[in-house]
Amino acid sequence: MGSPLLLCVAVLLFACGVAQGYQPGRGAHRRPPGRGAHRHQPDGVAQRRLPGPIVVDNPFAYDGGSDPIELDQPFVYAGRSYSKLYLDMNGFVSFFPPADELYPDANVAKDGIFPLWADIESNEGGDVWYYQGSNSSVTSLATEFIHQSLREYNSTVTWVFFASWFHTPLELESENVSFQVALVNDDDGNSYVIMLYYGIPPIQKYNWLAGFAVENNTNFMELPVQDSIDLSLTSNIGCPGLWFFSVQNEPNVIFFPIGPEAHGGNFPYDGASVLIDLDFPFTYNGRNHSQFYLNMNGFVTFSNPSDELYPNAHIGMDMIAPFWADIENDEGGEVYYEQATDGPLIEVATDAVNLAFQDADFEEAAWVFVATWLNTPLENENALVVSFQVVLISDKYGRSFVLMNYKNFPDLQSFWLAGFAFNDIDDFDRLQVNVSSDLSLGSNVGFPGRWAFQVSFQDICEVLQCVEGEVCKERTGIYGCACSEDNPRTNPDTFDAIETCSGSSGTVSLSRCQLFEAGFTAESLSLQDNSCSGVEEGDRVTFQFDDDDNSCGTVLWNNKTHLVYENHIVEKSESGDKSVISRDSWMSFEFSCVYPLIESITMPMSIKAGPSVIYKDLKTDGSYQIIMVPYPDASFNTPYSGDVIIDVNQQIFVGVDVVGFDSDDIAVVLDRCWATPVNDMDYYVYWDLINNECPNVEDGTVQVLQNGVSMSGRFAFRMFTFTNKSPTIFLHCNVHLCLVEDGDCRPSCEYSDRRRRRSLDFHDKASISMSF
Repeated sequence: MGSPLLLCVAVLLFACGVAQGYQPGRGAHRRPPGRGAHRHQPDGVAQRRLPGPIVVDNPFAYDGGSDPIELDQPFVYAGRSYSKLYLDMNGFVSFFPPADELYPDANVAKDGIFPLWADIESNEGGDVWYYQGSNSSVTSLATEFIHQSLREYNSTVTWVFFASWFHTPLELESENVSFQVALVNDDDGNSYVIMLYYGIPPIQKYNWLAGFAVENNTNFMELPVQDSIDLSLTSNIGCPGLWFFSVQNEPNVIFFPIGPEAHGGNFPYDGASVLIDLDFPFTYNGRNHSQFYLNMNGFVTFSNPSDELYPNAHIGMDMIAPFWADIENDEGGEVYYEQATDGPLIEVATDAVNLAFQDADFEEAAWVFVATWLNTPLENENALVVSFQVVLISDKYGRSFVLMNYKNFPDLQSFWLAGFAFNDIDDFDRLQVNVSSDLSLGSNVGFPGRWAFQVSFQDICEVLQCVEGEVCKERTGIYGCACSEDNPRTNPDTFDAIETCSGSSGTVSLSRCQLFEAGFTAESLSLQDNSCSGVEEGDRVTFQFDDDDNSCGTVLWNNKTHLVYENHIVEKSESGDKSVISRDSWMSFEFSCVYPLIESITMPMSIKAGPSVIYKDLKTDGSYQIIMVPYPDASFNTPYSGDVIIDVNQQIFVGVDVVGFDSDDIAVVLDRCWATPVNDMDYYVYWDLINNECPNVEDGTVQVLQNGVSMSGRFAFRMFTFTNKSPTIFLHCNVHLCLVEDGDCRPSCEYSDRRRRRSLDFHDKASISMSF
């Protein structure tokens, strides 16, 4: 929807500038002032009038009289086309012959448009003017105004009828009133009514009516206001004093407008739901929600979508259902939805809540979501269609409201539900109606077709459950857990992040109160994958990734000396745009798990056989294990243990395993394995078993059984001793980690007598030793 300032400027131009932008032309119809007529106009209303041509007719002949006016173009109202209307002194336009009733009658049951039906005494003062025609300055401005107010309006206004009551006195009140009504046609056969009010005073309840009447319908459709002064203070399109309606079908005064920013169209399949990320938290059943699912079949759920095609009164999950039925939106009709944190929809929502909850001390809506089902057919109802809305509203204090609006509901035979459901509660809470048609005829707030509820009954600070070191506080219109005076955020540019890494898994946690003071809630942040939200654990918000189908957008890369798992904490986004909660900052917090080259280990095998394990501690708290284990045979099932003597020339099998990574991503490569006569891997006397990833060609007993294909390396050799040295040998290996996706990690040993160039897949290396 367009900017509220632009919209209201357009309104004032159309209603004031056009209506009063010129001196009246010859033949202009002006009701001559009677005795004691007031010549001045209300504040802000110029002393200028429309030009001709204006239809000339007789003035009102008597108190309560009507002027019959032949129309230049037919006007369609409530499905009926009229070529004539009656302009009544008492503040309305009717399509039926004038009646003698001087006072408002809510049971009129005839087609009529009533901007302010009261006992107006224009023969005692004030002015009444009217105009009809297709003057380009009028129609162009009307076209622009409707374009600002309606979704995707591409038509052109062709004709306008305009009537204005200026400073006309009331018979039963010591007050004057000023208001206007416009009837508009466009080239696509659409008909609209615009009502504009200037400072309407308080009028006793039964002395006025404002709204619409329809032939044979005793349900007068009153504008949703409690008092007459609200006519100029509220609006259905976000511009105080301005009301706008489509009337070629039966008008509906309680529907929220469908703005130009609304999403529309059909759902992909019968019973489908659309996941919607919210621009502002909504509280339902004591829980704050940052997203929900809008279902084709007329309801909203929160934690999970519902795949039930038919209403279930025992659903037992959080649900708001304005009209839950088997709706066939894929067979016709339209469903629109939009949300806003500013603009005309916020103004309309604020007015609606204040009218429905006059004791709520409601200042202003902070967020509104509107979903509209427009002429959507039902599965088994012989081409019957339904039109209804659900409106969700939040204010800056965390209070939440739900409005349900209904238009001309038919009596239905199929099963349906309207109302609310809650987690772990078996019974559906239904609206108090007996038949479906009562949805549009009844109300719990005094406006037929509108039902209104406050759904956030818990105090917002109670819901947040702040802990020691935190305090419940409001920031930029949102309540959250801020840092207490005993736990201040000392550096506004940093967070007290705690990282832990273990192989291909990593977690990072941030202080909840520090995030809130920086302008972020837990619900607004995620890892690179938006589905990986943070989890609130006490006073911290924790983010986690792993390789078990939960990579969360983690990138695994190689800088030739280290293996790095990298991710970011970011603001959640929808279609590439940030969903901003903070107004003065944005989040992109990088963290990574890094695995560098380090360590060696020794195990004396001459005394006891057993594994040698190294546990690598990293400065980023990441870790993995390298294990070197001797085995008696090639099965590598049961390692040596206890006191073992290995005879010279006896074959021994050695396994080198890395623990803590996903073998789909990482392989271990044995770079070099060698033996020394003393426990020093750098000793000048040594014997190579594996060199440059391949067997030492000078030792024909060495076999490399597995290298660069998994997280395990395997090799074998025959036992030996160093001449004139100790009978004990010490075995050492250098290994590195290889990123599988970069290429084949398996070494090629066809030319093992040549010096091999180090592979570009080098990620991490380590040395490990054991003794025999």
